[in-house]
Amino acid sequence: MHQVQLDRYRLDGFLGSGSDYEVHAATDLETGDAVVLKRPNPDYITRQFHGAIDLLSQRLVEVHTSIGTSIPGISHLAGYVEGGNHDGYFGDSLKQRYWVLVYQRARGIPLAADIRDKFKGVPTGLPQGLFAIHPLARHASKGPFDIHRQLVEVEEALLDAGHLLLDTRPQNVYYDPLAGEISIIDIGAMPAKGSASQGVVSIGDGDKDFHDFFAEVFRFYAAPEVPPADVAGYREPVGMRNVPRFDMQVKGMLGAFSAAPDARVRDTAVGVLEKVLERSYPSVDAFRRDLDAYLAAVEERNRGLADLPDRTGVWREGLAMLSQDYWRRFLFDPETDLASYGSAPEG
Repeated sequence: MHQVQLDRYRLDGFLGSGSDYEVHAATDLETGDAVVLKRPNPDYITRQFHGAIDLLSQRLVEVHTSIGTSIPGISHLAGYVEGGNHDGYFGDSLKQRYWVLVYQRARGIPLAADIRDKFKGVPTGLPQGLFAIHPLARHASKGPFDIHRQLVEVEEALLDAGHLLLDTRPQNVYYDPLAGEISIIDIGAMPAKGSASQGVVSIGDGDKDFHDFFAEVFRFYAAPEVPPADVAGYREPVGMRNVPRFDMQVKGMLGAFSAAPDARVRDTAVGVLEKVLERSYPSVDAFRRDLDAYLAAVEERNRGLADLPDRTGVWREGLAMLSQDYWRRFLFDPETDLASYGSAPEG
């Protein structure tokens, strides 16, 4: 990992803001590659509250340097700029010094759009519902729940490298529907203490380990409900309610899945979540096996729906909504990139 000069990159437009960083699209003038530039949110910079974010940036440089580009499914760091005044480059007058990170730009679309875009009429949860939670049409070369498999593989690879992947909310996961591949744009900076199979890290209100990641998989990428019968059911993102305590979060999901009408879906989900709550999984692979059983139950339930053709038609209405201009701001062309979803499962 190396320092770079900002004038190497041409700004192409503002992409959005997260809790810590503001993100701009750019082009590497030396390679022609699409990249993104991340800097602390300007509000924090103006109030001189960005010191902690700069420390996070430094830690992220260390993490990405340690893993290199060896792990697929991650938007890798391409370079960084140490603290400096970048007012001239970004066209503002913040009058402060701060770090800038340069990342590979992820192909595809975020599984959930910026929540603030909801007030502009954007169906912010559309990709999450279509491709992760209710994938009623098959990708040409992937399984129906391949996003889950890829997320687990990234977690496992990062643990092997000594890092714990958390905060896999759908805003941080981009999906390329043409290739059927994810890119996680924010892997965080949590070291795993001890062996990778334990993955314990102390942060915030207590120790966290890979069970916190397992809980996120169910929070953001699973739901007890059957696929929507109306396209409006795909508009809102899933799992956005903030429940800070791990035990309350998992107990809430246990309550929801305990009421699922399909017995196999109910029993497999409850079995997984009880182990997550007890933090009793010995390995990522043990969780993967139980997750696969749950996803197979969901697939069997969906195939048995009497109105599956109608619900698949609703799913395709949602897919057509990805042709709206909003989604074209990303590295995504709906006319070509949705071609891999040409067939639907048989009832």
